[in-house]
Amino acid sequence: MYVGVSARYLVNLEALNMAESVGNFVRHKKAPIVVRSGSGYVLRYVPVVSGQSIAHGYQELLARVAKGMGLPVCPLCEQGVFVKHGADEIIRRLARDYKAPHAMRLQELLKEKKSPASLYEEFEREVITNCVVEDVGGFLYPGAVPVKRTSRFIAGYMIPALDHVKASGVESQMHVRHDPLGAAGRAGEETGQAIYYVETASALYTVNLALDLDGIGCYTRAAGGWEELEDALKRREAALRALALLVEGMLWGAKKSRFNPSFELESVVVTVSHPYPFNPTPGHHDDYIGDTARRASGYLKTVKPVAGDAFVEIHYYRASRSTASKPAAAGGVKVREAPTASEAVLAALDHLAKAGCR
Repeated sequence: MYVGVSARYLVNLEALNMAESVGNFVRHKKAPIVVRSGSGYVLRYVPVVSGQSIAHGYQELLARVAKGMGLPVCPLCEQGVFVKHGADEIIRRLARDYKAPHAMRLQELLKEKKSPASLYEEFEREVITNCVVEDVGGFLYPGAVPVKRTSRFIAGYMIPALDHVKASGVESQMHVRHDPLGAAGRAGEETGQAIYYVETASALYTVNLALDLDGIGCYTRAAGGWEELEDALKRREAALRALALLVEGMLWGAKKSRFNPSFELESVVVTVSHPYPFNPTPGHHDDYIGDTARRASGYLKTVKPVAGDAFVEIHYYRASRSTASKPAAAGGVKVREAPTASEAVLAALDHLAKAGCR
C-alpha cells in the first residue's frame, strides 16, 4: 500500500533552509525552475526548501512517535543525530559509549565469514529490528559488502506553486546582536553591536510527500523475497502518525527560534493506493485536487485488469480561504473531504491490515 501527499502552504517570512554565509550575510536556498509565460517558457530562480530538510523533520517526529508507541529507536536517532549505521566508527561508538547490544552483534557479524547475501540479510535485519527510524528512513553501510536500505519516506523540494510564482520573493532582513569582545574576539575592544543580514522568503509553496507502507517492517531474505517483522503493523501506524503531524504543523526546517514562519496550510490531498504506487498531482494550480481525482480514475482502469483488488482513495482538506477548487466525482474513486489535514492522512489507517511486504 502506498500513501501520497500533495499540500499547499501560504508561508511568510521563513528562513527554513539556508544555503551559506558570506561575511555577515546569510543566504536562503534557491533553485531554478521553468514556468510558462505568454511567449513560451522562462527560467526563474525561486526560494526552496530541500527534501533533505523535510526528511530530517519527519525522522525527528518519527523517533518521538515510535518511542511513545513502545517501538525501538537507536540511541543516536533518538537524539536526532541521523548518521545512521553508516560507518564502522558509528557502530563502534554505539557499542562502546551506549552499550547497544545490536551494535555489538553487528561488530561480530562483520568479522564472521559469511556470504555477501547472508551478511546483507543479517545486517539489515539487525539494524531495522532495533531502529524504526532506519527502517522507514533508510541507511547505507558502505563496507566491503555494502548494505543499503532505500528510504520508505519520500520527500521532494518545497517550491512556489507555478501558477502563483510571481507572488514569491526573497529579501534580506537586518539584525543586530551584542558583540562585547569585538570582531577580533579580544576583550577590551568593545564594538557594541554587530550587524548581520538574513534572507527571508515568502511564497505559496507546494510540496509532495509519500510513504511506501509495504516496505516498512520488512527486510530482504538471502534466499530471495521479503520477511516481515512481528511489529510491522505497529511500525506502519507510527510512520503514518508521524506523517500526519508533519503535514498538519509544517514541522520541518531550521532557524525557527527567531524566524518561525507565519504559515497557513491552505489545502492538502492524500491518496491511498493498492497494490501499485499512485502520486497525487503537485499543487501547482488551483485544480490540483480535481486533477488528482481524474488521474486516479485512469489509474484504476489501468491496474484493475492486472490486480482485481486494486483501489485508490482520495482524501482532501481545504481551508476556508483556500483558492484550491473542490474535486468533482471520478469514476470508481472514493473522494472524501476531511475536517483537518491530519485526518486526511490518518484515513489510511483503515487500510493498514491490507499492507504487506513486497
